[in-house]
Amino acid sequence: HRLHLHLIAVVVSVTILHQTFACQDQEGRFEITSKESALGQFKSCGWAATRPTSRCAYSEVREHCPQTCNACTTTPQKSLSSCNDNDRKFTIDSLDWVVLPQKCDWNKDRAFKCALPEFEENCPRLCVFCCDDF
Repeated sequence: HRLHLHLIAVVVSVTILHQTFACQDQEGRFEITSKESALGQFKSCGWAATRPTSRCAYSEVREHCPQTCNACTTTPQKSLSSCNDNDRKFTIDSLDWVVLPQKCDWNKDRAFKCALPEFEENCPRLCVFCCDDF
């Protein structure tokens, strides 16, 4: 049992370590291509951090600054048996500016919404959190 517990601890530690490094903001600047008013401008994660609520709405910012945008995903893949999207509306508590309950088809930017924990939980098929190995 001691060896088994030690192996579990090592696996958990490596998983957490991998998730920590996988969720690092990119250093340097990146180009904004999704927002017409900022088109062609080069920004950094430091810029995004000064107004994360509005600036993390840009897909490039979420991609390059997952830590700043709280866009790190750590949810394991689900089996096909639990891979059905919720048909009902659900609350999005992780965004203070979304006050009304929404459905899986709420926002056209799939990368944005699928980075939110509420969509990971309620929209596994849409967000491709399903395992096809079964």
